[in-house]
Amino acid sequence: MIHRILITSGKILPSIQLNKAQHHHIINVTRARNGDTIEILDGCGSIYQGGLTIISKSQSCIDQISCMSVAEKPTLSILLAGITKLNAFDLILQKATEMGVSEIQPIICEFTPVKHQILYSAERLAHWEKVIQSSVIQSRNPWLPKIQPAKIFSQISWERPTLTLHPYAENDEDTKLNTFNQVAVGPEGGWSKKELDIIHENCETVSINTPILRADTAVVAGLILIKTK
Repeated sequence: MIHRILITSGKILPSIQLNKAQHHHIINVTRARNGDTIEILDGCGSIYQGGLTIISKSQSCIDQISCMSVAEKPTLSILLAGITKLNAFDLILQKATEMGVSEIQPIICEFTPVKHQILYSAERLAHWEKVIQSSVIQSRNPWLPKIQPAKIFSQISWERPTLTLHPYAENDEDTKLNTFNQVAVGPEGGWSKKELDIIHENCETVSINTPILRADTAVVAGLILIKTK
């Protein structure tokens, strides 16, 4: 069985001593045993393999590491995500990472149901980074997405071509999906009227011919629209 770990601390050497958190993940989470093959993601496109050596109950290392593959950098795709309830937003981060998004910008919207001071904290950003890292490992995504600190809606730049999902948008059959590299999805309750007015001035809005989607489902659908072009 191949176990997997993310190591972003620098150059992957022929032998790596695991830190406390990495050791815990490999031994207690993935249940790896001495001599098992460990797959290492560096978050920058490379995937390595090596063998696990358990030194003690609290120490282990990976030896005889070699590079197995290098993935091309994915086409730039940015997710502008209206912040939902926190558990639901974790799911959005997971799904966006699985879809291979390059960057995620959390947006504090009028209908965001969370106190703003919580969203600005370093602890919240660190939690989001951890969610993304776990999803990278689970999905074997060789590229670690960048998550930006939360911004309020008025701080968002709409300079990049942006495909904005809205359940009541009037679709234009001539919409050329290959012109977009950003997808914007609102929180529970969608975009407010004021936000929609700004969006309509700057971007293309589309709806999908389905019942109204949950935010995490809409994220996947929107990213598929610009990736399958």
